[in-house]
Amino acid sequence: MSRIRVSKSLREVWKWKDEAYREVARLPVRKALEKRLRDAGKTARELGFYPTEPAPRRRLVAAVAEDKPEYVTRKTRSVK
Repeated sequence: MSRIRVSKSLREVWKWKDEAYREVARLPVRKALEKRLRDAGKTARELGFYPTEPAPRRRLVAAVAEDKPEYVTRKTRSVK
């Protein structure tokens, strides 16, 4: 029987993913997504990344699921 070697780094990533899952496992989907978005924003700010525009004041999950982002390219002014 052959054994597949798994790197220490990959095992560490699996551990992080498992811990992240356990943090929100018992929360409803909406609450879990809101927590993940808050955590991601906090981490980004701690690392020195800031949004170019202030986030609108509304429910974060609804904004993710319902709004269509507006993209601007060099060839077009805006595409929805």
